[in-house]
Amino acid sequence: MSDDPTAPFSAAGTGTSASPRSATLEGGRGASHTTSGSAKLAILALILGGIGTACTESAIVSLLPDVGQHLGMTTESTLGFAITLYMIGVVFGAPLFTVVLVHINRKMLLIAAVATQVVGNLLTVFAPNFWILLVGRFLAGVPHGAIYGLMALVGAYLAPPGKTARTVSISLLGLPIANLVIVPLITWVGQATNYRYAFGIIALFGTLAFAAMFAWLPAMKDLSSSNPKQELGLFKNRQVVLTLLAGLIGFGGLYGFLSYITRTVDTITGMNPNVMPFVMMVIGIGALVGTLLAGQLSDRVPEAAFPTIMGSFVVVLAVSPLLVQNSITLFIEVFLVGVFGTGAFSPAMQVRLIRHAGESQNLASAMNHVSLCLANVIGSFLSTQVVHRQLGGEFMYILPAVFGAVLGAIGLVFLLSAVYLVKSGKDAAASADSITVKGAV
Repeated sequence: MSDDPTAPFSAAGTGTSASPRSATLEGGRGASHTTSGSAKLAILALILGGIGTACTESAIVSLLPDVGQHLGMTTESTLGFAITLYMIGVVFGAPLFTVVLVHINRKMLLIAAVATQVVGNLLTVFAPNFWILLVGRFLAGVPHGAIYGLMALVGAYLAPPGKTARTVSISLLGLPIANLVIVPLITWVGQATNYRYAFGIIALFGTLAFAAMFAWLPAMKDLSSSNPKQELGLFKNRQVVLTLLAGLIGFGGLYGFLSYITRTVDTITGMNPNVMPFVMMVIGIGALVGTLLAGQLSDRVPEAAFPTIMGSFVVVLAVSPLLVQNSITLFIEVFLVGVFGTGAFSPAMQVRLIRHAGESQNLASAMNHVSLCLANVIGSFLSTQVVHRQLGGEFMYILPAVFGAVLGAIGLVFLLSAVYLVKSGKDAAASADSITVKGAV
């Protein structure tokens, strides 16, 4: 069988005349309604959406000084609200798009989410002052969880038999591609010219994604409808709650590692900080590998995939003080952080949530990103507290990663508890052959 996730698609009509029904996650309904070529174009549209969203989230970090210079805001703590309000928008937007607006057709809802983000980015481009820019950042964050969540569900819809998780992971490749190539280029443009040009390019990516999704995504009218009550039933699902808790607690170690990576390279490894672009490139390569790895594992060992990835991430963080002391092992460490942290963690968690969410898959898929964004906040706070108190002496910049490993181990306990409940028969198993992808008509 070919490894091309779109290879088995057939040209069996458009799917627009079928009656509403469920679609099994192991071979989505789109697999029988989409040609190989049109499926590839649909996945390309999803990748473009991921690039736009990843750039929207990440590019601001390196451009904050330029934002402050052009808008007359010199207080660093206030500038940080451009990041904070984006995260608040993520938390606010997940229930808005996946509960309040869940009756809207899935394709149209995803397109509306992308359009909302484009408007937020345009506000950032043309903001006459810092406060209007904050409105733009909040608005751009509102559809973040919905975009990633809905893209995962559309990827599942398009998947051929036996390759659901792999197709989902390919649909989400926009994130690692953006962080590896596009974000550094956009950052360079913004620093060389003006942050407005950088966010203009990001808005252009969003517009291209909007047009591509409108043109290339299938109508998906054969999916059964959802409603707010059905989606909110998510929080009665023990498997979903335990998985979300695992991510919320266990993912914080990523920012525990990354927050002071430049200082770690300088003071512990003893390398010139000018090497940081190469460090971030290696992390990006690792993320690309990890995203694809998550798809492979989640298809082959559905229940074991996420615990395996999370456990590996905990080990990588725990040994980080040893590996960052040498330039060669530093690059091994950051590659592994890319594989199991920035790459594999989120898609593996995403697939597990979809497989166990039953009739609440829209909200579950979006809550994945809410959980991980909150985990990033926890990781950032933990890092600043460790450094502020100068814990760990010369290792204080890498010590947050160790605390992150402890949090990861706690999160892993929640996750293994969920797996135990499935293996013991106390909770229903969600094998790839029995999962339904629910959507709005």
